[in-house]
Amino acid sequence: MLPSIIPFAGSGLLGHAMGFVFKKVLKWMLIVVGFLAGIFLVGVQLLQKYGYVSALNWDKLGNDTSTQIQHWASNVDVSRS
Repeated sequence: MLPSIIPFAGSGLLGHAMGFVFKKVLKWMLIVVGFLAGIFLVGVQLLQKYGYVSALNWDKLGNDTSTQIQHWASNVDVSRS
């Protein structure tokens, strides 16, 4: 009976180790992405403060976003076999 239990124990330990490593890697990736997003937002605020970016054209942003979403929606194939 012991020889049939050993592979399951090894698989369990390997799965636990892989999950632990994945959790640590994902945590650090989220920290780095959050840091970069923060740096970007601070940079945009500095550009606004010194007058390089004066205002956001909400109408253009809305129109361009709507156009892009409509383009993506028209390319979606909803008929699956």
